[in-house]
Amino acid sequence: MAYELDFSGLAPYWPAFIRGTIVTVELAVYSSVLGTMAGIPLAALARLKGFAGIVVLWLIDILRAIPNLVLMFFFFYFPYREIFGGTGLSPFTSAMIGLVVAQAAYSADLIRAAIDQIPRAQSLGLRALGYKEYQIWMDLSVPSVVRQTLVPHVALWIGNLKLSSLASVLGVEDVVFVAKVAMSQSFRSLEAWLVVAAVFVVLVLPVTFLLRRIERSAFIRRQ
Repeated sequence: MAYELDFSGLAPYWPAFIRGTIVTVELAVYSSVLGTMAGIPLAALARLKGFAGIVVLWLIDILRAIPNLVLMFFFFYFPYREIFGGTGLSPFTSAMIGLVVAQAAYSADLIRAAIDQIPRAQSLGLRALGYKEYQIWMDLSVPSVVRQTLVPHVALWIGNLKLSSLASVLGVEDVVFVAKVAMSQSFRSLEAWLVVAAVFVVLVLPVTFLLRRIERSAFIRRQ
């Protein structure tokens, strides 16, 4: 007996799928932007000399080792009321913070490595020409770091978008959460997950094409 796809049973859920997709995009964009921004000072701290730098490096490695879902659960179940009073974090906020922390750790490691790869002779040469420290950063360090980390960061953002689907476990009403509800009520499981797959394809493919363009750009290829 052949199985026939029937999406008509999902018709009542189309508005919810649209709202869920918006939530997914919001969660991915907010966490990617905030995580990348947080990675910049974290990378700077990781380059400190002595014990402080070692501690930050260990912190980055520990955060990278913890699964994103575990980070989400940590911030969701943390006893805020008992310690600080007031109310706890919402599922959306807990999921976003978990993604931000993970994104910041990976971003910091990329930025730190990129800074370390800048030839010391180049900065010494600019100092010999009379460049100030901030001029060296703006003319040499920042362009070099952006050039080396832009492509890996776009790949990180794509991964973060897909990892945002874990937020449904906390009750965040993203597109995956909607699919679970639609599946349980319409009994069209395959169709519901095909909709989710289509949503992520539509969201990810344009970013993937952008990544390919960036990889071939003169800015990235320039040494």
